[in-house]
Amino acid sequence: MKKLSLLSYFHQILYKPPLLTAVTIITLVCTTLVFNSKVEAQNRPNRDTPSREELKNYAEVLLKMEPLRQRAFDRIKKTIPSRQGGLPKIVCNDRNSINGLPNQARGIAVDFCRNYQDIVRENKMDIERFNEITDTLQDNAELKDDIYEMLLDIQNNDSE
Repeated sequence: MKKLSLLSYFHQILYKPPLLTAVTIITLVCTTLVFNSKVEAQNRPNRDTPSREELKNYAEVLLKMEPLRQRAFDRIKKTIPSRQGGLPKIVCNDRNSINGLPNQARGIAVDFCRNYQDIVRENKMDIERFNEITDTLQDNAELKDDIYEMLLDIQNNDSE
């Protein structure tokens, strides 16, 4: 399973045009983290193909979490001395990656991971399903396009 990390690939995403924002968010999701939590799966038919509602909920999570992810990343970056290769990969469900951080950075990462879990649940998803969709995005261009469209729709509706 791919892992969710706090690596930042862009800055001030919310101040960019909706298309650029959507492209950036989906690229981030496809190249970085998925946190994992032991959440029991509910029985769902054909869990590999997300429903339209799941895609909307997934996109809502991405848009809500991006500014929080950026802030957490910036705060962690300030607490860790510069070193070659940048920040270590921070994986929410990997205690070693969290425990390997300095105390202040560890607290920021733990808070971020808890917030992410809460926002996933607030958007009518469970952690396992969110991770499944993220994993599916890695190799499914059609699903990536669907998520792009959903992100754009949400942003356009919010700006009206």
